[in-house]
Formats: sequence, C-alpha cells, structure tokens
Amino acid sequence: MNLFSILIIAIGLGMDALSVAIGIGATARKLSPGPVLRLSLSFGLFQFFMPLIGWTAGRTVADHIARYDHWVAFALLAFVGGKMIRDSFREKDEKVHANDPTKGMTLLILSVAKYYLGNLSEEVRKGMNEKVAQGGWPHRAPMGYANDKNTRSVIPDPLTAPLIAWAFERYSYKSTDTPLAG
Repeated sequence: MNLFSILIIAIGLGMDALSVAIGIGATARKLSPGPVLRLSLSFGLFQFFMPLIGWTAGRTVADHIARYDHWVAFALLAFVGGKMIRDSFREKDEKVHANDPTKGMTLLILSVAKYYLGNLSEEVRKGMNEKVAQGGWPHRAPMGYANDKNTRSVIPDPLTAPLIAWAFERYSYKSTDTPLAG
C-alpha cells in the first residue's frame, strides 16, 4: 500500500471518528474535559490496538476459517441489517439519555462499532486481493471455470469451458459479419 492510500484511509477514519464525536457532543448535557478526554483516548486506543489484534488473529486463524469466512461475514451483516430493519418499525420515543455516553459499556460499544464499520470494507478488499494474488478467486468460479479444492485456485472446467469458448467465438464471428448501424 502506498503513502497516498494510507493517507486517504487515515483521513477517512479521522472523519468517521469526528462524526461520532460530534454526535456524542450534540447529545451530551454538559461538555467538560473529562468526557472529551475519555472519548479521544478510547477512539485513539481502539484505532491503534484493533488493527494489531485483527492482524494477529488473521495470521493465526485465517487458514482455519477460510472455507466459511464469507458465511461468517454474511451472518454478521445480516444480523445487523435485520436488527436495523426491525428497529425501524418499532415505535420509540426519542429521549436523551441522562447518563454520560463516554463512560462504561456505551463507550466500549461505540469504540468497537466505530472501528469495525470503518475497517470492514478495507479488510474485505485486502482479503479478496490476497486470494487473487495467490491464484485463487474470491467468489465462485466464473462460468467456464471450476474451483480446484486441492490447489484452491481456478481452473478451466473441462465440461463447460469448451462451450463457453465456442459461444464467444460464434458471437465474435456473428458480430463482425453484420453491420452495426442500419
């Protein structure tokens, strides 16, 4: 990853943290240095430690869950999306919490959720690129190819590859034969 990409990611994560801090500041009853310091330290520490924890976990368990990692991601996103949809249909009174959102479990949840959402798309993209670099394919093999489970790569499918090649050859022959404009 080059310096420009790292800088753009850092700016994006900074803006994300800023938006959460503005949201908390807008709902806070009083703004004093204590909550501001707690929020800043929490977000900063999570931005530092969560990538290290994720990298370590990825290096140790990636091979063990590689076969079903996409299902884990799907289940997590489906759960969060389903909860959001369910909550949108519930009648709730909007109320300002009397407790300080920069203390206790609320702060921990905000920090983890902020990091998770900010990092998810980047990690998915890196994982897909790494799989392609290793000769694999990040999804099911395209039509005409098959996933080889032994080498974890994509190989031409002996049954469908000739049909796909024939179809493309036929199409290219037909399209050069006929004029495009009438």
